[in-house]
Amino acid sequence: MNKLYILIFLLFSQISASAQVLEFSLIDSYEVADIEQVVADFGAPQGFITSRFAVDLYKVRYLTTNPVDNEPIEASGALAVPRGLDCPLPLASYQHGTIAEKEDVPSRNNYEANIGKVFSSSGYVVCMPDYIGLGDSPGLHPYVHAKSEADAAIDLLRAARQLQDSLNFNLNDQLFIFGYSQGGHATMALHKEIEQNHPFEFTVTCSAPMSGPYDLSGVQAEVITSENVYPTPGYLPYVVLSYQSVYGNLYNSLGEAFLPPYDTLLPELFNGTYSMSYINEQVPQIRIRCWWKGSSMTLKTIRITRFDWHWRIMIYGIGHLRLLCE
Repeated sequence: MNKLYILIFLLFSQISASAQVLEFSLIDSYEVADIEQVVADFGAPQGFITSRFAVDLYKVRYLTTNPVDNEPIEASGALAVPRGLDCPLPLASYQHGTIAEKEDVPSRNNYEANIGKVFSSSGYVVCMPDYIGLGDSPGLHPYVHAKSEADAAIDLLRAARQLQDSLNFNLNDQLFIFGYSQGGHATMALHKEIEQNHPFEFTVTCSAPMSGPYDLSGVQAEVITSENVYPTPGYLPYVVLSYQSVYGNLYNSLGEAFLPPYDTLLPELFNGTYSMSYINEQVPQIRIRCWWKGSSMTLKTIRITRFDWHWRIMIYGIGHLRLLCE
């Protein structure tokens, strides 16, 4: 019975693992000197990062899962491929930080896409998902929604595997995942999703989730309910509007969530055309209770954003790059 169960599970894993690539196109190509200039522009000390290979950067459109109805939804991302290598290469996934502007994403070759280029120049094939609701993906981005972050990243990893022949590269069995800020949250979500639900499809070699908002229902809830001024207030309505778009049960009308005039101002600010810095400037840096109603809304938001990060991690030691040929 146990053997039959395992066979059924493996078969299901293979069937469900078929991401659909809709389109891919070359964004630009970078020589080693170009990558070295990017590193210099970062302000890194000379010799701190060694750029070894030229890099081709691609935009990839693919299908992933819509968290609202579990139906397929279009997503986009960038794929950085080191040029001229015949050996099997490690795969990596970089999850970007908080973005509200739809066009400020890796598939548009934004600033954070440089991280993928630099990493790729060391010999990695690097995936950089835009996330659902950003780039080519329709609708509001479900900000810090763990399952949709993980799904968008996993399906781009699958797309990278499918593009090996088309883009003339080969992958080995290594997977490196990393991200910062929201990308830290997304990386942790990706790590957990892989190890709990896709252990036969991917094995995480090394994981680096950095400075993410992991405890939304704990630390963040304390900030929401405190009397302190919040220096970047735009993040809070981003969470509320996003979770309402996914679950639809935080409030019946915006007037239940936000005080005037913010009940009409905030949705317009998150229409995908404004940057987070601009949004933060429009939301006053005053005590949150002066523009957010809170009360029962606070408790419901705290409850619905709670995510169980506890699981038995299957990484035993630090992963390292295994480049088999030059």
